[in-house]
Amino acid sequence: MPTPNQKRDMPVVGMAITAAWLMLFVGYIALNQDKVHDLEPNEVGDFLSGAFAPLAFLWLVLGFFQQGQELRNSSEALQMQGRELQQSVEQQRELVEVTREQLKFESDRLQSERQQAERSAQPLLNLSPGMSMSSGSTITKKYFEMKNYGNECTRVHIRGDEISTKKDRLSRGETCDFSIVLNGRDSLETLVTVSYLDGQFNPQEKNYLITLEDQKFAVKEVPLTR
Repeated sequence: MPTPNQKRDMPVVGMAITAAWLMLFVGYIALNQDKVHDLEPNEVGDFLSGAFAPLAFLWLVLGFFQQGQELRNSSEALQMQGRELQQSVEQQRELVEVTREQLKFESDRLQSERQQAERSAQPLLNLSPGMSMSSGSTITKKYFEMKNYGNECTRVHIRGDEISTKKDRLSRGETCDFSIVLNGRDSLETLVTVSYLDGQFNPQEKNYLITLEDQKFAVKEVPLTR
């Protein structure tokens, strides 16, 4: 099978062979003029067809190989385009994956910063029993102290059964006090709700359960019920 270089030289080879063949043909005619003149018209046709048939066959073969090479080149070009397209798709896929990872990282970072900001904006409230007022051995009134150990909060409202205490601002280290009148009761279970605006001015609530048993007060934060 001819090599690619040989196939590229085929037109040149064909023209060279054609030129040589024509020179031989013209030389033959020149040397045999008398015989050629004596030929009948149909014999001239047969002579010319026989003389040029090898050239026609030569160019047919050369054209076949040339067309095959062009088809092969076209096929290779299509394959190369296919590979380039596949590489482009792979690159785009990798780019999309990198972009997705970057967006996820940025989203996670922003979410973490937002959560950190929300935590930093919250007060740390601690409700504890304070001093008592008694009549004999009976506690008649009990004071409670709400102290803030965290970020400042505003519009504080402490409410419950017969309890309603408000404070515009509760900074770190400050307290907000309220009292419960017992009226001779030796046991108690009451829910106190504390509402406020945090450092980001978002409304928040906490619930505390206050109990009295055996003249001992206990305070426990309880989950909010929606």
